[in-house]
Amino acid sequence: MPFMNAAMASVRNLVPPAQVPGAMARNEARQYAVSLVGPPLGGVAFGLGRAVPFLTNAVSYLLSLGSLLLIRRPLQEPRDHSATAPVLHDLGEGLRFVMRDPFTRAAVLIAGPLNLGFNGILFGIVLVLRGHGLSPTLIGSAETIFGVGGLLGAICASWLTRRFTTPMLIRAICVAGVPLLLIVRPLSSSPAATVPVALLAFLAPALNAGLFGHLAAVVPDRLQGRVLSALIFSAMGMASVAPVAAGVLVHHFGATGLTIGTAGCLAVAATAALTSRGIGRINAVAT
Repeated sequence: MPFMNAAMASVRNLVPPAQVPGAMARNEARQYAVSLVGPPLGGVAFGLGRAVPFLTNAVSYLLSLGSLLLIRRPLQEPRDHSATAPVLHDLGEGLRFVMRDPFTRAAVLIAGPLNLGFNGILFGIVLVLRGHGLSPTLIGSAETIFGVGGLLGAICASWLTRRFTTPMLIRAICVAGVPLLLIVRPLSSSPAATVPVALLAFLAPALNAGLFGHLAAVVPDRLQGRVLSALIFSAMGMASVAPVAAGVLVHHFGATGLTIGTAGCLAVAATAALTSRGIGRINAVAT
């Protein structure tokens, strides 16, 4: 969504610094809950009439706008708007911060292969299950297993971020992801194939909360959106390639090729997470 970066960047101005990771964790829980509840409600709305889902979506945006207007605190620090710089200058300033800061530079390098492998295995599992002739209901149950894992992780994210540092979470999800994705292969003919991925999804909200909480604490307010854009572009840019990559792997090499290929992506991310000095020197945000 186009406003996501602005929403994430504004959190640091709405809550005290010590509460930023917890606020991010609650946002994660909300998103996972909506992702589980939204599709069934959309089906019900469509059953009431073809225009109902679109009308409901429009009303939801109006409610969001009303909630935004009720916020009385400024969403960003005061700045001098009289001296405006060209867009390319602003873009370059954000990129220079990313490349000069050891942690953000490492995070950008890790986010790409991590999201490529993670999203690739999810899409590939659906293709493999369809190839085995499973019904849409069973395939849907496999996706529900993944969603429940993420939702439980989002609920526990605040607890996890208080007990584990962000470097520990980054390394855990990258390193543990390699064997977990390989475990998908013997489970690939049943909805249980998403169970190992759901275990990774359990850690993802805490990782995101710690990661974006740290960025909120160390990145200057005027650069928040630019730095977040660089990180999200790295992550989602590779995630957009994942369906094509997964389709090629499944078509030519089956479930074995899918699991080896996606586990290889996480192995690349794990190598970067274990060897990067930027990840090792990150200061945990107090919670």
